[in-house]
This record gives sequence, C-alpha cells and structure tokens, in this order.
Amino acid sequence: MRRILITNDDGIDSSGLLRLAQAAQAYGEVWIIAPDGQRSAASHSITLHGHIDLIPHPYPLLGVRAYSCSGTPADCVRVACRGALPSKPDLVLCGINYGYNAGTDLQYSATAGAAFEGAFQGVHSIALSERADADHAVTDAYLDEALRYAIGLETGPRDIVNVNFPGGPLEDCR
Repeated sequence: MRRILITNDDGIDSSGLLRLAQAAQAYGEVWIIAPDGQRSAASHSITLHGHIDLIPHPYPLLGVRAYSCSGTPADCVRVACRGALPSKPDLVLCGINYGYNAGTDLQYSATAGAAFEGAFQGVHSIALSERADADHAVTDAYLDEALRYAIGLETGPRDIVNVNFPGGPLEDCR
C-alpha cells in the first residue's frame, strides 16, 4: 500500500489539510506531519540549530496518523523522510494552501518549499493551492481528478507538480 505524507503551511488544524487528507485516503495510507501553527511564506527553510518537536495530534479521520511539528513545512517532510515514519513515504502532498502558488509567489511559498523538500528526498511531490477567498466548491469538485492525474505524472529528479484550483462559481469551471 502506498504511504502518503501530507503537510501544509497553514497549520495542522487547517480545513484545507483535512480536505486533502480525506481525498488522499483513496490512494493509500495517510500520515500527517504538519506545523503546529501558521508558517506561510517560510519558503524552503529548514531548522539547522535547535530542536524540532513532533507531538501526536488527535485527528478527526479514522486511520490517519497525525503529528504536529514545531518546525517549518520543509522540516515536516525532512523528518518524515529521515525516520519519523516507519519508512520513506511514496508520495508527498502539500496543501491545500489558501492562496495561489504561481509566478514569483513560488519563491516564498512554504507549500511549494515542502514539496521541493519531498522531491529533494527522492519522493514524488505535489503542491495544491486554491484562491484564498474561494468557497472550496471548485477545489472539492475537481480534487480527486487532479490528484489522480498528478499522482500519475512522471517527474524528473527534484521536480514537483504544482496544482492551483481557480476560484469562482463551479458552473464557470470546466
């Protein structure tokens, strides 16, 4: 069974993380290691000095193992790949981020930074974002289709898949 690591930059209690974890359960065993609070715009920063705490976190989805992390989103991926999980994940999902990750925003995005860390660790990695003020209708309608497509893509070493769901009415999206 595929082992899936999910993280984000909006914190472990984010509704976007919950929605992504629900959808990911169809693709394998879900583990969450996510920041204990907001870490937007942390880019690909990692903790070099000091310690990183991982604390078991009760999660509302049956079968999902979750931990809050005192570090950055990239730290979350790094500690997962280096021993916090029973084995390296087969897939890293980052999101669902509130706010697009496109253009120069990718330089600052901790969602993309976490996906890049997954790629650096040799794991197929996908970043998912939606418009910050979206009502989630478009994302929720197309999330499974986008995941299936992105999981199936062949990527080169250190490449990520970056998915941005548009806002607006569902009927305007195709």
